[in-house]
Amino acid sequence: MNEHKELELKYLTDKSFNIIILLSLLTKNGFSIVNMQNVTNIDIYFDSPDKDLLKKSATLRIRKTNNKYFATFKYPVNKDNNYCERIEIEKEIEEEDFNSLLNIFNDIPYDISNVCPKPTLSIINHRYEIYLKYEDVIIALANDDVTYKKDNEEEHETMIEIEIKEGLNYKLLDNINELIINNLGLIPTKENKYKRGLRLTTSKILSRKKHQ
Repeated sequence: MNEHKELELKYLTDKSFNIIILLSLLTKNGFSIVNMQNVTNIDIYFDSPDKDLLKKSATLRIRKTNNKYFATFKYPVNKDNNYCERIEIEKEIEEEDFNSLLNIFNDIPYDISNVCPKPTLSIINHRYEIYLKYEDVIIALANDDVTYKKDNEEEHETMIEIEIKEGLNYKLLDNINELIINNLGLIPTKENKYKRGLRLTTSKILSRKKHQ
């Protein structure tokens, strides 16, 4: 099982956003591109009837990517930074199986015994990922095209994420954030995709019921 600290910046974008402008900004400030790839992630999220994980900003999911399945649990460890700081525990599994998901995480510092087998949200994310290097640090810049699905309702949006993949220069994320705010006018968000997707789709469901 793989466990590590996830450090990342998130920004919502619109149709006017151009990833090339951000790449140009980063390369002019000492970053070099080392790799690029397209990937589609399909994430299925689970929670208790009272949304206990949501209330704690934790997430429990099964991800399908490149014909492989991964069970993932994340929980926050520091809320004082501009970037998101979470512990991510992940393990590859054989199939999309709820019982396997629970068995893997039976010793984490969260009680997931009351989590329901019915998914609370699904997310399809078409991601263009660019790996960049700065000195001894590798970051992943992800340009995400996200669709949230819940109870026959969908919401769509785009965003970018910047995550440290290798190295321990945490100050680098603060420097990147300052560059983006000053040059692109984007403001970081610390709302995870599960919380955001659930909020947007639930709002749409309530609006539909109100007008029925």
